[in-house]
Amino acid sequence: MPIRLVAIDLDDTLLRHDLTISNKTLDIITKIKDKGILVTVASGRTHLSSQRFIDQLDIRIPVISCHGAIIRDNISGEIIYRKVIESSLAAEVVKRILADGLHCQIYIRDEIYTADLEKWEKYCKTVSSFQPTKADLLEIITQEKEGAEKILVIGEEDLVFRKYMEYKPLFQDRIYLATSKPSFLEMSNKEVNKGAAVAFLAERFGILREEVFAIGDGLNDLEMIKYAGIGVAMGDGHPDLKEAACYVTGTNDEDGVAEALGKFVL
Repeated sequence: MPIRLVAIDLDDTLLRHDLTISNKTLDIITKIKDKGILVTVASGRTHLSSQRFIDQLDIRIPVISCHGAIIRDNISGEIIYRKVIESSLAAEVVKRILADGLHCQIYIRDEIYTADLEKWEKYCKTVSSFQPTKADLLEIITQEKEGAEKILVIGEEDLVFRKYMEYKPLFQDRIYLATSKPSFLEMSNKEVNKGAAVAFLAERFGILREEVFAIGDGLNDLEMIKYAGIGVAMGDGHPDLKEAACYVTGTNDEDGVAEALGKFVL
């Protein structure tokens, strides 16, 4: 069955380590779009943080942001799908994270807030080209009537893994936890993941899951890879993702996305 929808993760997948997209990958995505195949981005970033790459790819269909918590029409700017961690639960989680002395960020629409701007400011600018707003996180979240799309913990790799194992039994019945990078622990609404978001888009366009191609590198791509008719893992992706994928391609610096698109889509 031919592919009709392509969903691509950004960081460590489409983007090389210098945060650029290779000409080879851009060329093959253009050829795929010229065939009438729909292409979108599915990222843990906010829409605003992803915008320069969305524009570079000239994506005209809705884009998945915040790990699947938001889907925004890239032409009209309309949010067509949004699920949040409701405010009281988000406050409980943030309170625990801050008590543990961890760096925490909360995502509300296109705004990102943190209580500790200095420690990870340079890292955030390098990775995502954004600067969070310094704020009292508990005050921000209690003032927000609906809640937050995402709560992000950033730390050293071993610390993030320990906290993932510690928080999972505490919160997994109420929120979704996943690591996108070894130093990133992401939390979102229990029903939120990239797979659910891609399924929403596929249904919107009348596309079967067998007609979906998805590619990523992290555990937060797992549901998307499992959902897609063809799910591909990057060569340096998480071992669990590679085990679930139907194909393992090259790394992001080896044009792994172009390789997989050429093999299965073009």
